[in-house]
Amino acid sequence: MKEQLKDKFLYIPVFLLSIYLLFRLIDTSSLINNFPLDFANDLSAHLARLHFLSEYGYHNLVPNWYNGFEYILFQTYPPGFYFAALPLYKLLNNVQLTAYISLVLIYILGFLSTYLIFKNDIPSKIKRVAFFLFFFANPVSIGYLLRLGKLPELTGWLLNIIILGVIIYYKDKPLDKKFLLFIPSYAALLLSNVSSFIVMSPLILGFILIKKNKEKVYVVLSVLAALIITSFWWIPFYLNSLNKSISSEAVYTKWLTENAPDSFFTFTTDKVTAILSSLTLIILFYLYWKSKEKSRNELVLFLPMIITALLIFITPFTSAMTFIPIFNRPPVDTFTIGFLLIAIYFFLKINYGQKQEKIIKYVLPILVIISIILSVSMTSFYPRLQNIDRETMGLLPYVKGNLVVLENNKDKYGSSYSRGYYSYAPVYYNINTISGWEDQILSEENAKEINNFLGCYKKNVIQCKNAPLTPQQIVEKAKSLNVGSIIMYDEDCGKMKTLLKPVKETENVCLFKI
Repeated sequence: MKEQLKDKFLYIPVFLLSIYLLFRLIDTSSLINNFPLDFANDLSAHLARLHFLSEYGYHNLVPNWYNGFEYILFQTYPPGFYFAALPLYKLLNNVQLTAYISLVLIYILGFLSTYLIFKNDIPSKIKRVAFFLFFFANPVSIGYLLRLGKLPELTGWLLNIIILGVIIYYKDKPLDKKFLLFIPSYAALLLSNVSSFIVMSPLILGFILIKKNKEKVYVVLSVLAALIITSFWWIPFYLNSLNKSISSEAVYTKWLTENAPDSFFTFTTDKVTAILSSLTLIILFYLYWKSKEKSRNELVLFLPMIITALLIFITPFTSAMTFIPIFNRPPVDTFTIGFLLIAIYFFLKINYGQKQEKIIKYVLPILVIISIILSVSMTSFYPRLQNIDRETMGLLPYVKGNLVVLENNKDKYGSSYSRGYYSYAPVYYNINTISGWEDQILSEENAKEINNFLGCYKKNVIQCKNAPLTPQQIVEKAKSLNVGSIIMYDEDCGKMKTLLKPVKETENVCLFKI
């Protein structure tokens, strides 16, 4: 009863975050009737891949992207989420409805995982509910995972919660048969999202280090078993990565080094959240470790994760993480979310003194309110189809041959993203395009040709000396890439009309046949 009374300070934050998450999920339900075509989305890529899996099958050639010559499905992207969602898609035969139901199911499973798996370690019901909400309804998770529609990564974090629960359960206990749950969970994590798999791997290392003798061997063998189970995917993935194209060498942690250290106070949002989350994790770990009487086991278990947080913390000033292979690849926000997951666990487990409890009681609701305000102001709501989208969609039935969409209207419309149409057109019209969402599958030569075409027709492109391309140059490049139809916008339509007669046009959009 005393513990329940002490936990009353969580009621207001839990209520506020519950309402906000529910509001965001209801807002995202617009996905069912509005295909994601805005610039801020990864969701359309996932819709297309799910459709491709249903149509062509795993590791088969997909003709709809990259002129149909190079794109092997899931050769460069993990298939886990799509395998899980495929039966639902077969049943509903509606890719948008399938995606939304899958999204809701992930959140439901996330709640059940935090509520049930941590039952012994966190007896307080309200704390377990708070654990779920602090993780899934914070501004970073709302903006990066929910708003962008990162369904595979959401799946990865659901699995990471399960794995964290298993590790916490067994960190002070001998392994038994229940530990076998770790193997399919860890295998499914690798098969679903490589970035979160990498970010949370230091925790697995810490768990191996705290186990003794045979148990250490059992954990290592469990990890190996998970790798063997998923080898049908990651071995071809690794072999394919050896043949790198220009776009496959992205080191996303370099985002942390932009404008640093020369412009010390010029930080992007990614930098701010990465620095704050890593610092929060380090501070809360010390308080947690202190409340555990500075247990050696606790130190060894979490030390690899703390070192990772420290490296991210100093990277904006030293570029430290950018030099570490594999760990320099996950996006910055993925590190932030991983640090928040562990930090939230520490926050809920620390035994606070009376003064600390009073401070938390008044400060926490204020922080939650501020976080919701920041989320609302910085993360847009799910976009509804605009007139420009409907005009573009109306031209697709008239497309002949491979399609390219030359959008140059981001500032004016904020929608009609070409990659969105490279997903929508194959799903609903079986149209082939010269591009897609996985440029890393391209050979270096083809990647250069396509990127030069899609980038250099625009104005003010620094990399292209001759930008913008003339209508004649656009047609020549289009022919060399086997383009059959071009969709263009606004003044670009007028310029192209001097050379070609449009097949179909609307107020702002036109379709040309090459």
